[in-house]
Amino acid sequence: MFKTLQAESTQFTVARPYIGGSFGKKTDVIECDLDLHVVLNDFDPAEHLDEVLESFKQILARKKKILQIDEKISKHSRSLSFCFKNGIEVDLLPESNITDYDEVISLLIKYPKDLSHLYNPSFVDKQIYFMSKQDSGFDTHSLIRVAKYWYKTLYLGESFKGGSVMIETLCVASAREEVGFEKDKRSMLRAFTRVIDMITKLDSLKMALVPNKWKKDKKTGKRRPTTWKRVPEQDFSSHWNIVPDIVGTKEILERKAFVIDPTNPFQDFLEPNSTSVIQRVMEFAEITRTRLSQLVEKARIDPAHDFIATFLEPQPANLKGESSLKLPIDYLMHFAVPCRSPFCDIKILNNGILHDPKVAMSLQVLKMNLLWVVNGIAKTSASGALASTVEIGNAVKNLMQNSWQMQARDTVEYNHEAVDATLTIPYARDNGQNYAVRFSAKWN
Repeated sequence: MFKTLQAESTQFTVARPYIGGSFGKKTDVIECDLDLHVVLNDFDPAEHLDEVLESFKQILARKKKILQIDEKISKHSRSLSFCFKNGIEVDLLPESNITDYDEVISLLIKYPKDLSHLYNPSFVDKQIYFMSKQDSGFDTHSLIRVAKYWYKTLYLGESFKGGSVMIETLCVASAREEVGFEKDKRSMLRAFTRVIDMITKLDSLKMALVPNKWKKDKKTGKRRPTTWKRVPEQDFSSHWNIVPDIVGTKEILERKAFVIDPTNPFQDFLEPNSTSVIQRVMEFAEITRTRLSQLVEKARIDPAHDFIATFLEPQPANLKGESSLKLPIDYLMHFAVPCRSPFCDIKILNNGILHDPKVAMSLQVLKMNLLWVVNGIAKTSASGALASTVEIGNAVKNLMQNSWQMQARDTVEYNHEAVDATLTIPYARDNGQNYAVRFSAKWN
């Protein structure tokens, strides 16, 4: 695909492609999308972004058969989104080939509101570098995956822009604190609990990480940070102005709460999000903190208690009252279905259901809930071995009873081909064979 864009792009030459997002940072969890970055020479996103997006969209539309792209290619304010035929969802982001970040910082100081959004993709390679330096003394990447796994089970009712990257930043800060303990006393559970505690205070949290140690890059001759530290909250009042490689603007630092991207001092992860969605994340964190305390106590009393299975139950506990969702009236499940593809598949048998946005949203939420439960349970059980088909089936039934307030049918009046939609959620077994949970739902 990159070679196609490079060959067919006439206005700007492609300097290099790379994979960003969770895959690029190696913090991916189940079923995340793929962020593909195309770095362009002499490209100014403030002037040419819309034009380049339209050009790339036309190129991909002409070549979609060869590139195995599904029909729909959508253009957004700074990206294209589409889906490969194998089920992988993609965001394609053009970005400027920046050779001098100090120059860009100077531009952003003058026009932070106008340019920050446009230049954000150009800071992703710095995010990748930042994450590559985070595992010294503690498995920060594993902590991030646990926290993002938790975050992805939440139904917030609206988008939390930058939420996943914010979670990564909080995990890095928590991991740095854990390194302060002796090596044999460092705890993943304590580090995760610390992240949850920070989220419970999100409306008053002031978080920024700054470089702590530096090393000279042999290729460029420039210094690059190798470790970061958290800025004490009392220091923010004296650092209202931009300091190179430090943090923030006066407008950001005067807010009641902020979580600043360590690689882009102009990006506050809280700023673009509504008070209601921030409040909702905080409420879920409070539920989780209580749940953690209870589960730790249960594990102490009963070592055989399935901590992971209970913890990974999606939140909130009941989705039936959600006004933005229209839940199915019935469902049908089969387990241990042989499956070749490692990707979740949604088959719409009644396209009419998608005309109702509440049904369409319910389908996406159902998909995410099933993904986390099936994959979370499939990989472990109380005994530490791979879970049995019965355990996976019970986990899905518990999900439907607790979150969706629906009971499994003892008898069915229709089969998988006589429903509105069917989802196939694959999981691997110890014999190397992929199996799946097949879940079908009916709305009408």
